[in-house]
Amino acid sequence: MTRRLSSDWEDAYGHPVLFAKTFVERERSTGHMYRAAGWTCVGTTKGYARAGGTDTAFHGHDKNIWLKPRRRDAFRLMRSDALPCAFQANPMGAYNQTASQGCAGVA
Repeated sequence: MTRRLSSDWEDAYGHPVLFAKTFVERERSTGHMYRAAGWTCVGTTKGYARAGGTDTAFHGHDKNIWLKPRRRDAFRLMRSDALPCAFQANPMGAYNQTASQGCAGVA
């Protein structure tokens, strides 16, 4: 499913994605299967979950955060000073379809 994620998302919403993300409870899984499948553990949550809107509720189960890049240059792009226009949202929530001032090019 992660192979199709970016193209399916782009078909539906008009922009690609850089990463797939998942949360894995540390008490239940070591995450070895994610690492073997090319995912990278980037940190740990503090045991909170969304509780509607912007509210959160403490549940006490720390989870590891795993990312899988959907492009070879995903990590480089995330570390760059500016994302390519295709990944930048404008204030109205629609994604840019053309280059604009301040957008980085895709190398």
